Amino acid sequence: MTTQRFSVQAFASGLWPMAADHDDSKTSHQEAPMHSKQPQPDFQSHTQDQGSAPGDCVGVQHSALDSRPPKLMARGLGLSRPWPTAGMLARRGVAAATVRQPRNAGAVKPRLTRIALALLPLLAAGHAQTATVTWVGPNSGGSWATQAHWSGNALPTALDDVQLGSSNVFITINAVASSVAGTGTLFVDSPLTLTGNSTLGSLNMDRQGVFRSSASTAISGSLFWRLGNIVGAGTTRVEGSTTLEFNSATKNLGPGHTLVLNGTTRTRYIFAPSSEVMNFGIVGARLVNGGTWLDQANANTAFTNVIGDLERGNFDNLGSFTKEAATVTTFERGVLFNNSGTVHVNAGTLRIAGGGGTGSFNVAEGAALTFGIDEIRASNAPIVYALDGAVTNAGTLTIDGRVSAAQGLQLAGNTVVNYPLALHAASSFVNLSVRNGGDISFDSTLLVTGIWDWTGATLRGGSDSVVTSTGTLLLSGSDAKRLFFTSLVAAGSTRQTGTGFLQVERNVQNLGVWSE
Repeated sequence: MTTQRFSVQAFASGLWPMAADHDDSKTSHQEAPMHSKQPQPDFQSHTQDQGSAPGDCVGVQHSALDSRPPKLMARGLGLSRPWPTAGMLARRGVAAATVRQPRNAGAVKPRLTRIALALLPLLAAGHAQTATVTWVGPNSGGSWATQAHWSGNALPTALDDVQLGSSNVFITINAVASSVAGTGTLFVDSPLTLTGNSTLGSLNMDRQGVFRSSASTAISGSLFWRLGNIVGAGTTRVEGSTTLEFNSATKNLGPGHTLVLNGTTRTRYIFAPSSEVMNFGIVGARLVNGGTWLDQANANTAFTNVIGDLERGNFDNLGSFTKEAATVTTFERGVLFNNSGTVHVNAGTLRIAGGGGTGSFNVAEGAALTFGIDEIRASNAPIVYALDGAVTNAGTLTIDGRVSAAQGLQLAGNTVVNYPLALHAASSFVNLSVRNGGDISFDSTLLVTGIWDWTGATLRGGSDSVVTSTGTLLLSGSDAKRLFFTSLVAAGSTRQTGTGFLQVERNVQNLGVWSE
């Protein structure tokens, strides 16, 4: 009887299970293992001891030259272990593993015993070891997909910690790793999945790649993002500059991910000015501006959420947000604009559908800030924008969605109210337009010093409230105008036209000129 043996070193490293003893004098149907009716693994002989005699054992050596490594199957347990690759062997210090079996290997089909099957889970655990894989390819740039670019001549696996050094690496295949560390630029042109904390010099999303991370990624340099998606329940922090380049394709910050931009961020559109809206998706994710945000795109852009209220997104402005291009930038469809920093609208229109915060808003002459209705929740309970910070206005401020101002509003320029506005402190306006649907509630005084164009809606005051017009009050249109729980003092010029009536619950005091 000849005994089939596996290398002790191979067994200890968790590369494959130990085989059963085999008796040459017995055929396979005479033995009765636990899974005798299942197909058995077939070991093929690749090399043979030249000096062995008939009946002696010969060596079977499996190495990196095996082009199609077989799999050892334990069907009863539902387990499959791959034959070791050269990379796996090299990372564990094993050059090759040797199996001893009879010369007539084609007639022998060794089978797994109960002991071997019981040991399979332990061997599988032996495989689940993190290894460090080092980039040995060109420092100037190379493909992740080239085996020769890696130590051990094998691509990294999901368990490997990858060391890139200062090299620039291009992801051109569906790549995986536990973590990545490097100071060069990682070009994500295809999907990359990371599960551990990583550090990068720079990240480039220039094609339809996917950067998926469930841990923390620290980028000391820059982020360039033109195409593709950043997803996963992780956090990516960029300390250097960021460029968000808009085009007709939507890029998405996906569910669960937080992207923190601590440097200077610029949005741009490199083509000729277009009336088409360029979208940036924030789907159940959070985009944080911790530095300086410069909106310079010469096309209309929207930070949007195609899933809407089910997967609400957030844009958190902790630093400075400045709109410089004379276009329209919109935060809509469940993407909340949370402001605890400063917002400067120097040109164009900034339109915000929901959010809030204690930060300030500054609208320059000729520019516009609009708090718009959130169409995702318009049929249910509309979002109320909590405007708790200071607002200065030399342009146009429009209320197209519910707004609550904790400090009241003291606004120059033009203010248009088309939707309910709640003022919780004394407020004043230079030019005010109140239209049907733009009900205003206020707890204290409300003063209009310029032109007040009142075409409809209800003004509802508190117990000691009073509305005063010291400029020109225009009562026009066919819609009703109502004053509840407050008095009106008309100290300037008042002109009443149109068919709409004026309903006053308390009193009207005319201290100026009233004409009909």
